[in-house]
Amino acid sequence: MGLSIVRYMARNPFEQLQDVVVEPRQAFEDIVTIILKCLYPDSRRVRVHRGDGGIDAYTGMLGDGGEAHVYQIKHFPGTWGDSQKQQIRDAYQTARNSKDYQLRKWTLCVPTRLAKEDLRWFDEWRGKQDGLIELMDGDDLTAHLDDARCTAARDKLREWGVIGLQGGGPQFSATAFIRKENSDRSGFTALVSLRLKNTGDRSARGVKAIIAYAETGCVTYRQYDDWDEARTDGRLNPKEVRYRHTLHPGEESMIMSIPLCKRSAMPFTISIRLTAEDWAPCVLHCEISEEQISIARPIPFKERPSQP
Repeated sequence: MGLSIVRYMARNPFEQLQDVVVEPRQAFEDIVTIILKCLYPDSRRVRVHRGDGGIDAYTGMLGDGGEAHVYQIKHFPGTWGDSQKQQIRDAYQTARNSKDYQLRKWTLCVPTRLAKEDLRWFDEWRGKQDGLIELMDGDDLTAHLDDARCTAARDKLREWGVIGLQGGGPQFSATAFIRKENSDRSGFTALVSLRLKNTGDRSARGVKAIIAYAETGCVTYRQYDDWDEARTDGRLNPKEVRYRHTLHPGEESMIMSIPLCKRSAMPFTISIRLTAEDWAPCVLHCEISEEQISIARPIPFKERPSQP
């Protein structure tokens, strides 16, 4: 491997943007907002229109009484001069004085590991301010890329030609598909089928699922053929099953179907606890109302906040 390649790979993914995209400033803003969206699904990006009000992205709420954690994204690839320092001062003051929200926290995002002189200036400057100010530099952002939730960010960087990316892993999503039934003929009002998908960037091996659901008041169907019973005590709820194969990125598998009838508890709740080799367990949850059954649209599961 040539010395120039070694030096190139030693640069973090965000520093590499200068060499692989036409507009590295725009690309850096885009990738940081993708990372924030992966980590904090309620985060929002602000479109610039007559000034952005000191916000590139935020979590929280705007408007009267709203509190916001504001992220200011600055593509400063080198050491900071007077211009960069003034931009930081101006951006913070704009956010601090905004009438659109109450500033809860302000975080500056930059692509590099700061030089000692820049860190000293930043620490001295924020020590003189009256608000909570944090720094998210290239090292912090690179560490976030290792998070299994940041698959979309890693995929985008690879698409741009960034090399040397680490981290990643399997990531699961689940969906409940609803099919209305003729209760007069079958005795069922609906059939809820559960699908699991690997939305991550690595294969998942040894996948197990424990499915717990509300009282149906009717019979329970078996799991699909690609899944085996992982428990031999005969319990049907919760149902513990094991996937027979490796679930590769982008692949999906139907786990089981749950019939509902007029006696089924409403709203009908389902939780799926998932485990796999070299992957932290998670619990996915959904709640199905009578209205959702009547519409019969797919319902995505959500990860419980208390879970990893």
